[in-house]
Amino acid sequence: MDWLAKHEEFLHHYARAREVQAYLGEDEIIEIADDASRDFVERVVKGRKQIVFDKQNVERSKLRVEARKWLMAKRLPKRYGEKIDLNHSGEMSISSTMEQARERLREKREQLQVEAKARLAATKSPR
Repeated sequence: MDWLAKHEEFLHHYARAREVQAYLGEDEIIEIADDASRDFVERVVKGRKQIVFDKQNVERSKLRVEARKWLMAKRLPKRYGEKIDLNHSGEMSISSTMEQARERLREKREQLQVEAKARLAATKSPR
């Protein structure tokens, strides 16, 4: 990075090389995903040779794919980054919510008025 800062004429070439590197990640992902050569291995189980599923190899392949996807998303976020959908397909109406809030306010106001009248009546009555 220091070298690039000193030689700005190479910055465009460096940026393009990083783009190409991200695109190569696509090929690597496909290669990793398609390679099933070590998904099953020969092991000795109870004294007998058996072909068994190698979960560790499959999990490692998943990790390799995810690591490449993450790097690609960081290097070219417009192409490989998370797509955030800001469109709203549902109905947006706040009128019913506002009406419910108004009703709760009316009820609260009435309750406070009743309590205030009761307090006022209690202070006026002789003891």
